[in-house]
Amino acid sequence: LVQGLSHTQANWRPAPKRWSIAQCMDHLNITTGLLIAPLTAAVTTARSNGFIARWFLKSLSLRDSKPIPVAERYRPSSSELDLARIRVASPALSLLRLPIGIWFLSTASHMLRHLHQAQGVRSHGQFPMNAMPLH
Repeated sequence: LVQGLSHTQANWRPAPKRWSIAQCMDHLNITTGLLIAPLTAAVTTARSNGFIARWFLKSLSLRDSKPIPVAERYRPSSSELDLARIRVASPALSLLRLPIGIWFLSTASHMLRHLHQAQGVRSHGQFPMNAMPLH
């Protein structure tokens, strides 16, 4: 979507109150970035509630390079996370506390929405086609 865009193309807006491709990407970086810390904290807290969960999380760490045996059929332990019960406050409005599963789904939907918006800017009839690419 952004490969080969010039500065002019990346910042071109189809109308004064519409966003450019660069603004769509910046918005996604800001909103997703603000969610990373609270989502990570909620998952870490939920997983730290049991020995098996802590061991499993540590075994998947990049720092732990030891292979672990994998059973043919994996059955989650009773420490499986319930994504409906783990609630995370919105970085924009702390009174809005949603289940973490909703945050995962809404973040993906939000990203798709703005990527589609940016694609619409790029395919707009007045989009500047002849501009030097960024280096």
